[in-house]
Amino acid sequence: MFQIMYLYRILSTIVWIIIINFHYITCQSDYLTSTNLIQLHPESQSVTLNSTVRLQCRVRMLIDPDTGAGVQVYWSKNDFGIGGNREDIQEYGRNSRYDYSRYDLPYNLKEGQYDLQIMNVELSDEGSYVCQVNFMRQQYLSQTAVLTVQVPSEAPQLVQITNEGKGQRIDIGPSRPAVVDDGSIMLLECIARHGKPGALLTWFIDGVQVKLESNPDSTPGSFISGFSGNLTFQLEASAKIPRLVDATSSMRAHLNKLHHGKLVECRAENTGYEMHTLRPAQTKIEVHYAPVVSIQVRPSRPDNQFMEHDIITVECTAHGRPDSFFWEWYVNGRQVENIAESWYRLRLTRELHQSVFRCIAISNKKGVAETTIKVKFGPQFHQASALLFTASPGEDVLMDCPAIGNPTPHIEWRREGGREVLSRSVSLKRENLKEEDFGTYICTAFVPEFPPVSKQMYIAKRKPPRIQPNPIVHAYLGQPARLRCTVNSVPLPPSGQTHWYFNGNPIQPDSHHKFEQEEFIGGVVLVLHIAHVMMSDFGQYNCSVKNGYGSDWKLIRLSHQEDIPIQFIIGAAVTIGILLIVGLILLCICRQRVCGFRYNKGNRTKQPSRSSLQDYGVVNSDFITRAYTPNMHYRQDPYQCYSNNPSLNKSFTRYAFDGTDQGSMRIPKDQSENCFYETSKEDMCTNTIPINDVSFNNGNDIVTIGIVKLLHYFF
Repeated sequence: MFQIMYLYRILSTIVWIIIINFHYITCQSDYLTSTNLIQLHPESQSVTLNSTVRLQCRVRMLIDPDTGAGVQVYWSKNDFGIGGNREDIQEYGRNSRYDYSRYDLPYNLKEGQYDLQIMNVELSDEGSYVCQVNFMRQQYLSQTAVLTVQVPSEAPQLVQITNEGKGQRIDIGPSRPAVVDDGSIMLLECIARHGKPGALLTWFIDGVQVKLESNPDSTPGSFISGFSGNLTFQLEASAKIPRLVDATSSMRAHLNKLHHGKLVECRAENTGYEMHTLRPAQTKIEVHYAPVVSIQVRPSRPDNQFMEHDIITVECTAHGRPDSFFWEWYVNGRQVENIAESWYRLRLTRELHQSVFRCIAISNKKGVAETTIKVKFGPQFHQASALLFTASPGEDVLMDCPAIGNPTPHIEWRREGGREVLSRSVSLKRENLKEEDFGTYICTAFVPEFPPVSKQMYIAKRKPPRIQPNPIVHAYLGQPARLRCTVNSVPLPPSGQTHWYFNGNPIQPDSHHKFEQEEFIGGVVLVLHIAHVMMSDFGQYNCSVKNGYGSDWKLIRLSHQEDIPIQFIIGAAVTIGILLIVGLILLCICRQRVCGFRYNKGNRTKQPSRSSLQDYGVVNSDFITRAYTPNMHYRQDPYQCYSNNPSLNKSFTRYAFDGTDQGSMRIPKDQSENCFYETSKEDMCTNTIPINDVSFNNGNDIVTIGIVKLLHYFF
């Protein structure tokens, strides 16, 4: 009975509570708001990818007294409903990447716990969420909760903009340094792409963080850390994913070669991902500078003074970055071909005096070094200077003798054969010429450490020309012929005053006749060429010249030269061969006597022609031109042969030529020896004593001397 009463009291209490609550709801329905109906509103949140987020929505569970219906709760995203019960919410959160729904209402809905839970948050989950409550034909909205999804950016990348920010963009990194020229501006960009809300970028130089001294906003701020420069920062929408942003920080710095090798590092940090660090972007600075070139000459000499014909090596060294160089060489501004090394070896000549040697080292830029080489060389006369000066008595003559050398040559003037120095200047002036002033002058140039050089210069008196005799010229029929007319003339015959005549008729140049002139000091050689001698060409030719002071002419006879019969040539060759064999045999037998003698020979020199310019006041061999002879042979100076046989009572001097063997014989004291010269033979010596007066050592001497004379006759 007691239990029944207790149960009755409980039920009565419940009924009264329901009645009172219903009465309260009925009375207060007009006073419900979102604030008192929704007890816990969702709040805005920022979450990371793949995390779980819960948007709270707690409502009071009320019942409509008229209909008996309770509250209805719906979730909307970006003003689009996603569901009001667990099944609808889960259906909205399904996709192909997961086997389950990412969206759910995980708590007790009967108690008004309509919290929205999102698992494995994606970027697409970002938006505005509202918890909507429908009760008694009224809509009550919670506050809007903005869900922001934080996306980590990609690892930062470094980009260099060349040409001080005006050139191309180059990706740089650990394997590719940032290259900048010495004294120029380096512009680097650190880019962290596809992040949200955007990465925070920080610079480090050699591990030390770069801190701005001013302008903490995005405007350029200066820094000093390893080197000085400016930093800027900006965010912009990603080109590929507009909902994401790219963070860019730019570093602009003025560098020199002291900053070479510094490590530049850029680190990116994303909000919400502080525990997940990204790989930093880093690179080294490579400062290029033009090669610094030095040049030296080996062997070393003071002031680069060398002697002519010295061999020198000009060598260059360079340091720069990059340190691989190509080389170019220039001498006096002209490039030396086929020289690609850093050294240049050569033999010095006088033409290289005061030459500038330049070497150029080429990498990304050019480095230059140069030096001047001085060459000491002996005196040398200018080839263009005149050697012959013509004048008349009473006139003045100025002779120049320019010479080059290093050091500058010292000049002295003398008369030929004299010791008196007439002048020590480059020029020698002779005023009011007298007869004794005509002749040869010696100009000598001196340079220390070198032998002096001299040349002859002549003052010749003006006179009529004189032609050297050349009476007969032999020629073969059908062969070319050459007639020479040697003229000594001061001054030279002017143009048009030289003529050739044949049998009294002037000769004109044509295909059969050609004229030539060969000038020499104090004269000229007139040459008449006949292409093919015909019978009609044999005869007398007249060579005539004029020089304003007179004239001269000479006859030259062109004679027919008969061919030598072949039988005579063969016979002569056989005879000479037999004589040579016999002579060699006899010489071998007599090796202890005359054949064993040795003779000292003098230097062979050429005998000048007997024609000269003595009549013009000049006595010098340089004026002499050899007289032409028909057989085309010239007489040569003899040299002396001396006997070395001590057993002879008296030896004589014999004149001989190359290739002849001479013998020695005793001559009685009362006899003498005479030498004579014949124009038709070579130089010979003969004794005035008869052969019977000559005594010989033995019979072999007679045979030997006979053989020697025989060989001398033929050879």
